[in-house]
Amino acid sequence: MMQAPKARGGYRIVHDPNPFDSLAYTAIAYTLAPDIELRRENLGDRVYSYKLNVDSQGNFFDEAHNGFQQYTLRSLELANSFNYVLVTDIAAFYNQIYLHRLQSAIELCHSSLNDISSAVEEFMLNLNERVSIGIPVGPAPSIILAETALLDVDQWIQQRGFEYVRYVDDFRIFANSKLDLETLLQDLVGYLYTSHRLTLASDKTFILPSETLVEQYLDSPESKERDIIHANIAQSIASETSLAFRTAFIENPPSWNKLSAEERSTLLNSLLQSILQKDHLDLGLARHLLRRAKHARLRAIIVPLLDNIEFFIPVFRDVCLYLNHVMNENAINRNLDRLEVIIRNQSIVTRSSFCSMWLRWLVTRKPGYSKSQVVRDFIMGEGKPLRFQADYAKLFGHESWVKDHRSNWQQLGSSDRWSLLLAASVLGVRERTVWMNQVLRSEDPIDCSIARYVLSYGGAT
Repeated sequence: MMQAPKARGGYRIVHDPNPFDSLAYTAIAYTLAPDIELRRENLGDRVYSYKLNVDSQGNFFDEAHNGFQQYTLRSLELANSFNYVLVTDIAAFYNQIYLHRLQSAIELCHSSLNDISSAVEEFMLNLNERVSIGIPVGPAPSIILAETALLDVDQWIQQRGFEYVRYVDDFRIFANSKLDLETLLQDLVGYLYTSHRLTLASDKTFILPSETLVEQYLDSPESKERDIIHANIAQSIASETSLAFRTAFIENPPSWNKLSAEERSTLLNSLLQSILQKDHLDLGLARHLLRRAKHARLRAIIVPLLDNIEFFIPVFRDVCLYLNHVMNENAINRNLDRLEVIIRNQSIVTRSSFCSMWLRWLVTRKPGYSKSQVVRDFIMGEGKPLRFQADYAKLFGHESWVKDHRSNWQQLGSSDRWSLLLAASVLGVRERTVWMNQVLRSEDPIDCSIARYVLSYGGAT
């Protein structure tokens, strides 16, 4: 469990289940997903959260389905048809889901799920150390279970005769009468509490004129991207450049896939600058930016991203995944001084357990980071997380470090122990074999699995 920074200050609790719990949790979601999605489809054109589409590769969601964009477009359609909108979301939603009510919601999806629903409740109780409230924040299966918990709320709003849209726990409910929405809000608060013990976030609950919704809430990342493409087209035409932007009609700007690498870099830098102009990080736009840059392997935003790293703390995991994907040896060399500044500054990046974990993960993926003494001191030494010291030792083949720590392997916590056992792969075959055969007598199935994996190195038997 860790505390991850939020965009407007404060922290949310995130979970990192161990591998076997993750496997079981994934199997639960895999089993339930088809029935949950079928029941969601019966609600019609109202729920736009992640579209469930389990495949043989282990993916849960349809990557071609941009739910948030459709949520935004449908909101725009309804805003043009109604005078007012109730905007609200559920406070601390994942952490407030009651497991027994979740079990009942699973049962309602299909009669064949009665036995499974009870097993799910028992598993979640064990995962929560017998606490009957809350599901893990972070893992993909939680998204599926959270959808299940809200299906009866969807039905309740629908039966009241209101047009609405929902994305995860964000609701937009439309009407021509402000009084009707005020009455609905009062009743919704009561229903959520009596049926789920859930409450609405008062600081995020408003009844607005529909035109205010359009002006303040309906800028999706894609629409902002199109605005920037439009601006670049106009600039290109004005300067008579030869960019592909210039050849497109202003009414129909080129899509991302038709842009050159140079044009994509220009677009992403413009998106980043628009993000930095805000008082608070736009989470949707920031993740959109990082996803675009990661998939296209574009390095154009590395420098401004690192120079403004504290602003991007709420998406720090996404930042590290992006950097790991695009950083080659040259990029590491060019930006090592910036990473040193981040580490030396003693900011929330290094003080936050969540951010420092991801930063240590990043700099132990590739050898180039070790050229910096500042980075080495950030990883190695007394009081530093042993799991990343073990990763570092494995990366560089530091046999002496592994030998110094192997005698206490059984006293270590699970993450540190598993990383140390993996680092045993740097030892000679004889030493490795003796140690791993000892590990194989452990009752921990993950210890044994790692031991068998390490024994596969160098022909050891």
